[in-house]
Amino acid sequence: MQARLLQLHHRTLDKLIRDKKKAEKDGAYRVSNRIHAVLLNHDGKTSGEIAPILKSPRSSVSEWLKKYEEYGYEGLLEGHRSGRPSGLSEDHKIVLGDIMDSGPVAYGFTGGVWTFPPPPWAT
Repeated sequence: MQARLLQLHHRTLDKLIRDKKKAEKDGAYRVSNRIHAVLLNHDGKTSGEIAPILKSPRSSVSEWLKKYEEYGYEGLLEGHRSGRPSGLSEDHKIVLGDIMDSGPVAYGFTGGVWTFPPPPWAT
């Protein structure tokens, strides 16, 4: 299989370098890492060579490069992560929201802050 090597215009390269610095400054380290992968690839490194540098799986690096090819800079940004599906029905979510909005005192607790006992492993 042929290695994917990106050829970037010098203006695009300059913009990516600025975007990487901004992402680092803003704490968006995952985006910064993805931009770094694109920059390293432009310098001639393959996804297999980039992976240990960024301490990321080669498959992830390859996916980042593919997304950059398809979508440009937007492909490197964080997408929506659904997470684990909720086990609550919509009705239960409404009831829970009402309970939380009412506060613990309305439900017989003495303090105004919701608390819970620490889990067994924390004691």
